[in-house]
Amino acid sequence: TNLIGRRHIGLRLGMTNHRRVLGFGLRMLSITAVASVSARLSELFLGQIAGLTALGLFSRASGLNNLLWDNIHTVIARVVTVDFAQQQRTRGEFRGSYLRVTAIITGFLWPCFAGIGLLSGPIVLNIYGANWAGAALPLTFLSIGSVIATAATMTSEVYLVCSEQGRQ
Repeated sequence: TNLIGRRHIGLRLGMTNHRRVLGFGLRMLSITAVASVSARLSELFLGQIAGLTALGLFSRASGLNNLLWDNIHTVIARVVTVDFAQQQRTRGEFRGSYLRVTAIITGFLWPCFAGIGLLSGPIVLNIYGANWAGAALPLTFLSIGSVIATAATMTSEVYLVCSEQGRQ
C-alpha cells in the first residue's frame, strides 16, 4: 500500500521538535503505566485478600464486562478522537460534537450495561456454565460501575485533544 500510494506519504524525520515529542510520549507512557499497574495491583490484592477462587470469578466477570466496553466504547472513542482533534485545530473547540457523541454512547451503552447487570446470572450460566455462576454478582457490580463510567466517557481523549495529558 505504501509503495502504491507513496506520493501521498510524507516522512519528515528530524529532531526539531524532539522535546515536544519526547514529553508527549513520556506523559502517555506514564498514564498508561499507572492505569496498568493499578489494575494489576488491584487483582493481586483481591487474590491475596479474597483468594484465588474470588479472583477467578472476578476475572471472568471483568472479561465479560470489558467485552462490551472495549469493542464498542473504545472503537467509537478512537474514531471520534480524530474528529475532535480536527475540530480543535480548525475551530478551536469541539464541545458540540463531544456532547452529541456522549449522548449517543450513553444512550447505547447504558441500556446494554444495565441489561447485563440485570441478566448477569443467565448470561454467565449460558456463556461459562454452572461452575462459574459465582461470577454473576461481580458482573452485576461491574456493569453498574460501567453505567457510571459511561457518564464520564472519553475524558482521556478530551485531555489528549486539548494537550492537557499532564492533568490526568
